[in-house]
Parts: sequence; structure tokens; C-alpha cells
Amino acid sequence: MGMDVRGKNDKYFRANCWHWRPLWDYCYQVAPHIIDEKTYNACQFNDGKGLDAIKADKLGMFLINLLASGEVEKYKADRDKKLATLPPRLCLACNGSGTIASLVQHDNMYDTKTNPCKTCNGLGLRDNWEKSYPFKVEVVDEWAEFLIECGGFEVW
Repeated sequence: MGMDVRGKNDKYFRANCWHWRPLWDYCYQVAPHIIDEKTYNACQFNDGKGLDAIKADKLGMFLINLLASGEVEKYKADRDKKLATLPPRLCLACNGSGTIASLVQHDNMYDTKTNPCKTCNGLGLRDNWEKSYPFKVEVVDEWAEFLIECGGFEVW
């Protein structure tokens, strides 16, 4: 699933949900003077909410300045450090056992066979879910350029 962001000037920006959420979270974090809480929450879904041309341009220029100053790269480095410290979580596929039971049929009978869990490779643990949401400087750059040119946008 992704977020299709349609500019009112026929510009288009697409981000899958894994990239969109950290990008939009970052925008709200650094620019609450441009993005109000209602708009921030509404743009977490693809139901046509967005920013008008003035706010989109303002946000784009603000992000360009943050990119030029190195603030976006610093944010990414700090975020990556934080994510690296997050503890693993229990694998829900095997409930932390590291194994999955399956039924095997032979001679009109069924036996239970235990196999290593493919989801966690038999470890019983998985990476913390937050690590699934990457933050990329180049995506911020593309987004900033889109914002400046889009004439306002809606998230679909």
C-alpha cells in the first residue's frame, strides 16, 4: 500500500506506507507552524486531505533549508542510532518458540511435524517494528521539490 500524493498542478509524488509515515512524521515534527495537528493526522490516511499551495510551498522551502544546513542528515543519523538500540520483539508467527507445527499426511493419517519458523528463522524474535519504517534524506529532497512545484496537494 502506498500514498499517492497528487499535486494540484498535475505533479505527482508516491511513497509506500513504509516511507510515507516517517517522512510525514518528520515534516510535522520540524514544521508544526505549517502543518496543524488535524492535517497531520488526516494525511496519515489516503482520503484526499493535504496542504494548500501556500503551505505546500512554505513547507518545501523550509525542508530545502533544513537539507542545505545538514539538519535532515543529522536527524537521520540520530534516528538510526535510536532504532539500533530498540530491543527485538517476540515473533508473533511462532509466539516466540522459534518453531511452527504443521500437519503431515501419510497413509491416511496425520502427524505433527515441527519446523523452524520461517518468519524469525527459528529465533523466536524479530526486529522491532519501528525499524520497518526507513527515513531517507533523498526522499525528503524529492518531497521538498514536489512541494514547491505542486500547487498544493491531496493524499490519496
